[in-house]
Amino acid sequence: MFKILLNPNKAERGIYEIVFIAFFYSSLSLLISYWIFPELVSIVAVAFTVFSCLYITQGILKKEQKKEVEINEKSLLKRHANSMKFFLALFIGITLAFVFWTYILNGTNSQQIFSMQEQTINQIKNNEITGNAINSGSYLKTIIFNNLQVIFISLIISIAYGAGGIFVLTWNASIMGYVIGSLTKQYGLQFLPSILTKYFLHGIPEMISYIAIILAGGLIYTSIIKKDFKEKTKRNKILLDIFILISISIFLMLSAAMIETYISPWI
Repeated sequence: MFKILLNPNKAERGIYEIVFIAFFYSSLSLLISYWIFPELVSIVAVAFTVFSCLYITQGILKKEQKKEVEINEKSLLKRHANSMKFFLALFIGITLAFVFWTYILNGTNSQQIFSMQEQTINQIKNNEITGNAINSGSYLKTIIFNNLQVIFISLIISIAYGAGGIFVLTWNASIMGYVIGSLTKQYGLQFLPSILTKYFLHGIPEMISYIAIILAGGLIYTSIIKKDFKEKTKRNKILLDIFILISISIFLMLSAAMIETYISPWI
């Protein structure tokens, strides 16, 4: 099963295995980080999780770039569907790991281990209070602005480092996992399904938005490395797909922001 992490072809097929392996490596990263860097565990655990995924992620991005330069009549979504499923499974597995450990650990250890996640959540809560005091429209604008920043940062990181954009996905998974785990601990395990629904309803399209932008940035990175932009036919095809992926990313981000503002609060 663990050969999946070394084989992009197997990774694209073994979606459920990826969820399990992401859960396992995220948990292992938390334990190792707590043992070696107890004061910095909240960010080091994220970094270790990213490191464990970098090789396979880079391999998948290279596969995606290869699909672009081959003669392929499939639509863009069909060509990249397996890779999107892989990244989504990775996100779900990491999220569930952080949900589990947030719920299992006592309050003191949880606050120490997830200190940066808690700090980020408190900042978001302050924005929510401010947004609700004004109106939902202003809050929607704040969410869109923040998410556009994340999309831009993800694109830049992916262009500069290829698979480096996976850090953004992992960091967001750690935050969502911490929130879901904390609420489950507060209200009880019987409320976990409704809590998952509340946050996955807007969280999943938001993460697919980031996945699309990571793929776009990864295609640019690998195409530059392989010098595919020098050939006009390849360049035009790659640029068209990059444009479509970025458009999909922005559309999903806007949809997720609408859901988070007008639907999720009522669940």
